[in-house]
Amino acid sequence: MSDLLTKIKHSEEKKKKKKTSVSQTDLQKLGLTGITLRPYQLDGVQWLSECQRKQQGCILGDEMGLGKTCQTISLLVFMSGSLGQSGPFLVLSPLSVMENWRNELQRYIHLIRYKYQNHFE
Repeated sequence: MSDLLTKIKHSEEKKKKKKTSVSQTDLQKLGLTGITLRPYQLDGVQWLSECQRKQQGCILGDEMGLGKTCQTISLLVFMSGSLGQSGPFLVLSPLSVMENWRNELQRYIHLIRYKYQNHFE
């Protein structure tokens, strides 16, 4: 195998082995306040961060009331604090939950700036 192909192969193997750990303590140190994630929610944030690291699209979908908003806010905090990715991040949601998003962002994060925009007002 050529030198270039060998380097690419080793680089991909390192990426597969490298995992990003997300803990409640880390999220709190990074500025997440007022939320204590359940273990399955931390797993969700971990999975979302892995998808993001691998540049894979993903959809976080489950039944209502299981904390998708909290997990997504936690991911934004993790990405901006731990991974040094300052954004911008685009969050799209139905109009019916936009006000909830704005309230949750104001309530739980203080170190990330955000812009709430509704073109239908």
